[in-house]
Amino acid sequence: MATIRLALAIMTYAALLCAIAGRILSYVRPALSAWPPPDDGRVLPLPVRVLERSFVVAQVLTLLLAFADWSALEVAGAVRIAGAVAFFAGGAWALWGVGVLGNDATMGASRDLEFNGPYRFSRNPQYSATIVVAWALAVMSASPLVGVAALGITIVMIALPFAEEPWLRQRLGDAYLRYCETTPRFVPRLPR
Repeated sequence: MATIRLALAIMTYAALLCAIAGRILSYVRPALSAWPPPDDGRVLPLPVRVLERSFVVAQVLTLLLAFADWSALEVAGAVRIAGAVAFFAGGAWALWGVGVLGNDATMGASRDLEFNGPYRFSRNPQYSATIVVAWALAVMSASPLVGVAALGITIVMIALPFAEEPWLRQRLGDAYLRYCETTPRFVPRLPR
């Protein structure tokens, strides 16, 4: 079992490093950015597409790693239950975002600016939820290996909007700028 954990950890971290490299590439060479997807119909080089898809692979591997390294640490049952609640709440928040925005727009298809559902509270509810789910999984599984993966997932999720926002400003114009002024990037503001 230790060999499986080690192999899963190495594959997970390698996939996360590829995803982080994809984010760095999007800043250094925006023309090669796989996210947001190109609007002009061009096909990106295979290495760029691999870097972009590596994040999905990393998320799946993180889930498998959680099962392989389950209970590696002694964590109180109440803490693990709190992790499970946060895991499902974060997952529900992300699904709410996908439901409101739609799957095609979630994947980069053109559409109007969305102000409803979780987008009233955060410009990036799906990214925020992914961070919550990753850390909740680390707590729920009591796995330090998943904690390291959660850190990588957090880095990718925090970096994504910075590649995406110039694209959104260009596509949506002043309406997006006004939205940015009133809606936080990640963490919703508490009502006054």
